[in-house]
Amino acid sequence: MQLEYNKEPAVALQGMMAEPMAPFRNVSRIAEEDIEFGLAVKAGTDPVKEALVCAAPEDFIGFAVMSDNKEMQKTGVVTSLATAQAGRQTYGDGDTSKVALGEVFAGATIKQFEQFSVMQEGTIWVPSGAAITGAVGDELEVDAAGKVVDIADAATSTGARYKIFIVEMPTAVGAADVLLKVRVSGPQGA
Repeated sequence: MQLEYNKEPAVALQGMMAEPMAPFRNVSRIAEEDIEFGLAVKAGTDPVKEALVCAAPEDFIGFAVMSDNKEMQKTGVVTSLATAQAGRQTYGDGDTSKVALGEVFAGATIKQFEQFSVMQEGTIWVPSGAAITGAVGDELEVDAAGKVVDIADAATSTGARYKIFIVEMPTAVGAADVLLKVRVSGPQGA
């Protein structure tokens, strides 16, 4: 029997697809470095197979999509993300060894050399890199940490191939790491 209830549950988790029944386009890539769910990524050494965290708006190719499972291992065993993230979550009693299969941890990462999905078109929950002054419908770009921020100067915008628009946001986004629902659209001019 459940004895405790969260009075204010999270609306979403970073990197979660926001509208999975709406049209979207995801592609598979291999992580060349550890990548947090929801961060912007760019093409890696092999641009068709690999990806890295994006540090410049003109290099953006999509967002790392959250997944609570993994591919089948060479041995045939399917492992959950929770198994890979053991020890990252501290429970109320201070025990970090408790891991429930399928549990997703905040701040979970895609490990280097793992396959993951990159959302190139669709709606996804991503973190802000700083205060956002825009409104629903406004365009955003990515910062050096792979998070979304206001476009510094629309007149000198880099002309990124993929565009990012605000779909839903809290009344005020006055700091970094606030979840925003954004729509990725692109590639532009293709």
